[in-house]
Amino acid sequence: MLRIITHPDTGMRVHVGGCLRPPGGHPEAMFARFLTPAFPPIPDIYDLTAAAKDPLAQLWGNDVDGDCVPVMIFRNSAVKLCNAGDYAPPYQTSDVLGFYSRNTGFVQGDPATDQGSDPVSALQMAQKDGLLPNGSHKIDGFFTINGKNPHEVRQAIWLFEGVMATASLPDAFVNPPPSASGFVLDVCGPSNPENGHGFFFPPKYKPGAVDMSTWGMQGDMTDAAVAEYCDGNSGAVYVGITQDMIDKAKGKAPNGLDWVAVENYFQAMRA
Repeated sequence: MLRIITHPDTGMRVHVGGCLRPPGGHPEAMFARFLTPAFPPIPDIYDLTAAAKDPLAQLWGNDVDGDCVPVMIFRNSAVKLCNAGDYAPPYQTSDVLGFYSRNTGFVQGDPATDQGSDPVSALQMAQKDGLLPNGSHKIDGFFTINGKNPHEVRQAIWLFEGVMATASLPDAFVNPPPSASGFVLDVCGPSNPENGHGFFFPPKYKPGAVDMSTWGMQGDMTDAAVAEYCDGNSGAVYVGITQDMIDKAKGKAPNGLDWVAVENYFQAMRA
């Protein structure tokens, strides 16, 4: 059930329920199939978010509309563009809501059309048609990683400068929701399918937790919470990348992934 929740103390609004479970379920984790024993060691503490403060702070309409999945995808793109020094012009709320409209039939101001979206159809659209109406900012493909494996989650965050995630959030996390950065989402009850939400794991983590970017705020999501809420029926962790990101990742881990298999996989997705 899509709904707007207002924080009782601050009056801040967040929208919950906009991430739908894909009709066929969340895809099987694929990342481990591409890993090789030559994957290099990754740092215990990592932070590559300094250049991306603007897109990480944007609500992009998710205070009143159920566009959390498009926000997740646009944030993924924006952070990578910022780190490449190529984030101009910046994405606007109209860009994100426009994508949501093309993907689902959403009409701004008409609550009956605000039904949320599922991550697979949205990522498929980003691959086929791009993020913007002119067909630009396409992704080359996407796959999922094992949310129950904290090291694998960090490998993907480090290699691809952030990953996307979905979850059926527990009630305790949204009643009330966070009202400022610095929150911590740990395991705090069962997932609730009515609290479907898409968010972003920026290129930032530390022992025991990864950074979680949602509703224009940043906080910690513990490894236990990622395993509980971002894997299986509740949600998934998605890697969405471009050829530029593949080329950049090859510089970090030239033999860490079977890059031929990765590119063949994306080629098959495009066929």
